[in-house]
Amino acid sequence: AMAKIAAALPGHIAGVQADVDAVRASGLPVTVVWGEKDAVAQPDRAKIDALGDFVEIEGAGHIPHVEAAKAVNRLLKERLGPRTWPRESG
Repeated sequence: AMAKIAAALPGHIAGVQADVDAVRASGLPVTVVWGEKDAVAQPDRAKIDALGDFVEIEGAGHIPHVEAAKAVNRLLKERLGPRTWPRESG
């Protein structure tokens, strides 16, 4: 299983880089949210700072939107401002 994961990584990384390039080209504001205690991946601050803002969620690990959902939601509300979001029907 690990061999399959390792074999898929170069393609995944290339896909992520393409996404980063598209975001950079869009000119849209970007906020990267990271868990302070992420032991899986370490941020490349130089690349992130070139994209936009970097916010570290205190006490969160690799999946801050799950581990510290209230903090991430509070951040989203602050960054996005007041909005009325349509509810999905069904």
